[in-house]
Amino acid sequence: MGVDRGVRALALLIVLAGSSACEDGPADGSRGHGARAESLGRDHGADPGGYLPSVCLGRERLRLWRRYDTVSDEERARTRGTDCDWAIIVQDGDPIVVATKPQRPATVSGFVGASAVEKGAPGYLVGYDDGEYGGSLGWASLQGDRKQTLLGQKNVVAILRAHEYFVALTSRYGSEGRAYEVIPYFDHFELGRMVELPGRPTVSAVEPAGSVLIATLGGLHRLSPDFELEPLVEGYWMPESLTLDGNTVYLGMHGEVAVVKLSGKHAEVTRFLPP
Repeated sequence: MGVDRGVRALALLIVLAGSSACEDGPADGSRGHGARAESLGRDHGADPGGYLPSVCLGRERLRLWRRYDTVSDEERARTRGTDCDWAIIVQDGDPIVVATKPQRPATVSGFVGASAVEKGAPGYLVGYDDGEYGGSLGWASLQGDRKQTLLGQKNVVAILRAHEYFVALTSRYGSEGRAYEVIPYFDHFELGRMVELPGRPTVSAVEPAGSVLIATLGGLHRLSPDFELEPLVEGYWMPESLTLDGNTVYLGMHGEVAVVKLSGKHAEVTRFLPP
């Protein structure tokens, strides 16, 4: 009986020691992916070991991710894809990676299912994306009594207000991309200049000077106010979000984030993968 009590006591001590070690974390003082997420106030359900969140919730400081000048196929394959859209927000100079569910633009009455809507003096510019069937770009007066199609068989990815005109980014089912100038007049919109894009556009933003940054499947490009396209970064990628902070562009993708430092016509790219 004395031996049995001793064995049971020893087993209990081992269990308690193991529980304490788990609660305290690794002996080297490092913190796991979940612990870092909790330090920002939200647990995004990530598995430890360098995987992306399995649900579309959560946020993490980009500086805690692993930095690479180039990312190998093996490193990229180590991360697990999700159905999340990854975005970057900058708080007091600190970039935060945020996982969010895909969002449609706010619905404007009469334009249900539109992929992009912008308001100008003549009325609403409205774009639709119908995949392989092709979408359209058109406009409707503010009163809704006049409507006109400007482009057919074009999927509208985005409509941006730049200087005194709008820029509509379109694609066909596949990799073709174009940027169209749309000019607002007193009582109507008209198409202006057009440039071919190297690949399908995915995300974009307007710079303070009025140029438009366009990320496509073929890289990052700048469309000047004179409607001239300038390549900044060339290469295949699939950005899902674009955040512009001064001269820094943050591109969120499935499995990684690219940070592009702009300096005139030059750009320096750094990749980040989850820890």
